[in-house]
Amino acid sequence: MFQGKVPLLSLHALEQIHIFIFVLAVTHVALSAFTVLLGLLQVVTPKLLLVRA
Repeated sequence: MFQGKVPLLSLHALEQIHIFIFVLAVTHVALSAFTVLLGLLQVVTPKLLLVRA
């Protein structure tokens, strides 16, 4: 069925791409969470300062 054909990517290359996509996804989630936390901090901090005054 696959006679005379070669794979587009080797198994090693496919594994490396898989690892790259996984690291990219984890980095994206971590930086998104960090951005949300910074936004929350920016919203909450002035309110805390007003309560203390």
